[in-house]
Amino acid sequence: MKAIAVSGNKRIPGVNVPTLLELGINVTAANWRGVFGAPGITEPQREKLVDLIAKMNVSAEWKKTLETRKWTDVFMSERPFERQIAKDIADTEAVLKDLGLA
Repeated sequence: MKAIAVSGNKRIPGVNVPTLLELGINVTAANWRGVFGAPGITEPQREKLVDLIAKMNVSAEWKKTLETRKWTDVFMSERPFERQIAKDIADTEAVLKDLGLA
């Protein structure tokens, strides 16, 4: 199998494969991971969870995982993450509609 493109907005370091954008296809996509609090979470519980994840994000273990897997660190907390999820959903819906799949 030969990789023909990557879906991120920039190339993967050390991998000689263009992005879809470079090939003239105006599409980007990335996997995201999230931690979500249960309904009714208290403000102190929310703050503690946000602090824990922020600390994990700067840990040596996480930095090593990013390097090993050639992942781009795009850590976002709360509102910026919510906005990014909403944008990704809207962008995906637009692509699916263009393809006649939605």
